[in-house]
Amino acid sequence: MAKAKVVTALALTVVMLVVMTGLAAAGPEGIYPDPIHANSVPIDGSIFTYNVTIVTTAAGNHYFNMSTDTEEIEARITGPVGCNDASGYTANSTNWTATSDISMIWNATNPNGTDGTSYYFDLEVRAKNPPASEGLSFKVHLHDNEGNSYNPGAYEEAEGTCHGTTVPEFTTIAIPVAAILGLLFFYSHRKRKEE
Repeated sequence: MAKAKVVTALALTVVMLVVMTGLAAAGPEGIYPDPIHANSVPIDGSIFTYNVTIVTTAAGNHYFNMSTDTEEIEARITGPVGCNDASGYTANSTNWTATSDISMIWNATNPNGTDGTSYYFDLEVRAKNPPASEGLSFKVHLHDNEGNSYNPGAYEEAEGTCHGTTVPEFTTIAIPVAAILGLLFFYSHRKRKEE
């Protein structure tokens, strides 16, 4: 009886080690935007680019879905621009959009099987009708799952969120500062002249 318990315990230990090894080999799946928080998105309509990495172990078609949470900001996805095994990819791009979901289908080759493969996308963000509100906070939601349609909660779904705050263009700050400095110089020069 005791011998059977020992054998059972050993068998369970071996099974757990095999499962844990498999989980470790799978690697972290997900969407990794960089930067996650951006405080330098221009309000003048210039493009700010987030670098987005999707790590997946699932080969075949994937559905990349994106949505913004404010009408003042529009965004688009381009890529994937490459993958770490250099075995090829299907390039896609989406049009600019504000608030509404946009998506693209891309193909993951994943020759590495359960090791996970990284694919790289660009998420471009800009003011829809420049200038945007200075200090505007926004979020861009990113989802990716296997298949040809968006499936919230799907097994292979990855999710990431980009945050940002818009900042004024340099000239928007520089011109008023220069004007104030000019006035100070003018008044100090005039004061000295009167003395």
